[in-house]
Amino acid sequence: MGLSGIGLTALGLAVALGGALPAASQPQAGPKVFVLGVWMQSTGQMDDWKARGVNTLVEVPQGNDVAGWSQAADQRGFYQIRHPSSDLIADLGDRRLLAWATQDEPSNVVKGKFDYGGVAQDPAEVVREAAPWRAAAKAAGKTLPIWTNHVGPHIYPDWAQKSVLMQDYMKGPASDWLAADSYPVEEKRPVVIRSNDGYTSTTQGVVIDRQLAWSGGKPVMAFIGTAAFGDQTPVPTPEEFRVMAWSSVIHGAIGIIYFPIRLSPSFTFDATPPQLVRALTEFDRQAAGLQDVLVDTAAGGRRPFTLWRSADEGAAPAAGQLPYPFEASEIPTAKGPFRIVLNLSDRPQTLDRPAWGLSHTVFQPYEVKMAYGSQP
Repeated sequence: MGLSGIGLTALGLAVALGGALPAASQPQAGPKVFVLGVWMQSTGQMDDWKARGVNTLVEVPQGNDVAGWSQAADQRGFYQIRHPSSDLIADLGDRRLLAWATQDEPSNVVKGKFDYGGVAQDPAEVVREAAPWRAAAKAAGKTLPIWTNHVGPHIYPDWAQKSVLMQDYMKGPASDWLAADSYPVEEKRPVVIRSNDGYTSTTQGVVIDRQLAWSGGKPVMAFIGTAAFGDQTPVPTPEEFRVMAWSSVIHGAIGIIYFPIRLSPSFTFDATPPQLVRALTEFDRQAAGLQDVLVDTAAGGRRPFTLWRSADEGAAPAAGQLPYPFEASEIPTAKGPFRIVLNLSDRPQTLDRPAWGLSHTVFQPYEVKMAYGSQP
């Protein structure tokens, strides 16, 4: 017990028997840390993000010298995910470089329609972009993963299930690690959605499930917006931030990446308001404290876990589901199963699950509770 201070309760004395859907296996090694990242920050912002608990910087801002930026990041102990520098051999010697990043959001429509030939990069073009990087690593007798971030609204909608293009990006050889950006609050969309896969979750949860399924289990990271893009853009509340962050963890993310940039009327690298600074700093502390539970720190990637999805509102839970609006992850450990249980609703809800020691247990809006249980 005593893990991280948010609604910790003893969630029972036994592992639930049957009915759970195992998470997809991880065929490729993921990072050996739980990535707590931030998108495209200058050297002037690095110390602030270090103080907030971030451990990884993702992409180099335009106009920055990659070598100087990387040196500043290394000096502060940050890991990096970024486009290669002009010196691939030097990159391969940087032990804090986790992965090379391809062009962002290759499925953005640039001409015609959303289909092959109409997007910024077809899957084959992403493969060609990364080919010289892979060749340099192979010649040096080393490996460095290729990471690609995708458009979340091209993954979680119902129509995306039939998108051959999006599935091609995930399952193909272009990328070893995946991410997707989803900003429902900023885009004035629901944070929690009913998926045509037969369950309810956050947009991040649905995206992670689909990226894992379509790719065959490649490591996946989730983006969360922490700032208003413009003057008229809403920003997540701390509670909305927490439900998106913990839902991502529950569904198997190997990292969370923050997007704190304001685009207009004037560009600002970090427009995260104080209430979200406090919320993400607390989440970073909690997630870092759970790293040995979440991450295989020897081989890399998430540890095996069982995912319990939320049934749709008004529907009886199917196999591998909890009653609406609850979702959970159950991770075997030497101390017994570690369970993370989340209320997806913006209203108080009650969960009964005797096998986990839960009897009329009240969860506040978007509250997460977690603790160790013990084997039967």
